[in-house]
Amino acid sequence: FVEKEVYSLPQMSHENVLQFIGAEKHGDHLQAEFWLITAYHERGSLCDYLKANLVTWNDLCKIGESMARGLMYVHEEQPASKCEALKPSIAHRDFKSKNVLLKADLTACIADFGLALVFHPGQSAGDTHGQVGTRR
Repeated sequence: FVEKEVYSLPQMSHENVLQFIGAEKHGDHLQAEFWLITAYHERGSLCDYLKANLVTWNDLCKIGESMARGLMYVHEEQPASKCEALKPSIAHRDFKSKNVLLKADLTACIADFGLALVFHPGQSAGDTHGQVGTRR
């Protein structure tokens, strides 16, 4: 259940990363379902928004800048603070417009960390070369 583990990392709170609220498991074995409870963003995914709306240059810049800030936060290791432990670097590995949600003010939130890879300091990240994510 990689996504819950990623959201549970120290300092994994950022305005451009989808806010995680909780998780539930229903059923067992092959019938198991995992439900993630996250913040709701009524504009939906960037993919759906771009299909249905004409976007101004200013809005496009705002969306792009907020996506970049979110990815930068996810990718960078955040040093430990007085209150929280170090946040390791994370590779999303399935970044696409369907995994970017838009807030009401058109700022972006990075979502869907189901294929993410966490780089804990001093530990091997495992296999980082295999094909993952959406194939084109």
